[in-house]
Amino acid sequence: MRMRRTAALVCALGIGVGAAACGGDDEAEDPTVAEPTTAVQEAPEADTVLDTTEAEAPTAPTGDLADRLPADAPLEGTARGEVQTLATATELVDALYAEGDSAKGAAVESFEEAGFAGAVLRDDTGTNPQEGLALHRLYVMELGGEQEAQAEVIRAAQEILAAQGGGVQETGSFPVEGIPGATGVLVVQEASGQVLIAAAVLFPLGPYVYGFQAVAAGDPSRIDRDALEAAARAQYEAGQ
Repeated sequence: MRMRRTAALVCALGIGVGAAACGGDDEAEDPTVAEPTTAVQEAPEADTVLDTTEAEAPTAPTGDLADRLPADAPLEGTARGEVQTLATATELVDALYAEGDSAKGAAVESFEEAGFAGAVLRDDTGTNPQEGLALHRLYVMELGGEQEAQAEVIRAAQEILAAQGGGVQETGSFPVEGIPGATGVLVVQEASGQVLIAAAVLFPLGPYVYGFQAVAAGDPSRIDRDALEAAARAQYEAGQ
């Protein structure tokens, strides 16, 4: 099965700790494999319902998408990155999916059918990725309406959970408190001799889809999931 967003997320790790995840050289020692702190599960069947809070679909104000990102780097040990404006579905797919993924064309069509109206993305890189986070990726996309946004959160999470091959060792989901319609996903992957852990919180807010992704190498404890959820929750509350 294709890696899709999981591979793209892991390749983004090269920003913080070298390009090992994407086929480049990495001079750091291979990290010790640690058990993830979150319970994992088998990839779900196509009709699996994720553990989410029922969405209330609040009405979100209009405005500059960049204003929907936190003003500062919200996670400890990261430095605020530059905001990328992604005006087309193709640009968004290029950012979220691995290079050469044959699913990219279908993903562009999916976003366009959902009424894609633009997106912004920011990578807050880890200041000490050998001991803490390597990357905190934040993005917001605008779709055609509340239903489209809710459906995209479920679709994106199921796509990540269904990832197999390419070094994926485990995937799992976790509930996110305080954000209607939110879900959390976890991926553990081995790439070029490194064990990489990625946790993400995805949620809808009106016609918008928010993604908060944290990536670390080697030790799952380097990802503070409570802090990740708190950052997402703060942005949800600010965006209402």
